[in-house]
Amino acid sequence: MECQKHADEEKFSAPDQKVSWHATPFEERLKKGTI
Repeated sequence: MECQKHADEEKFSAPDQKVSWHATPFEERLKKGTI
């Protein structure tokens, strides 16, 4: 599920946004529901 979600994120994100997604703390990702 996470891999599919991540694939969707990549499709709609610029490379710099992808970097910040990976750099986002676990808690922030959890709050945003992106993990």
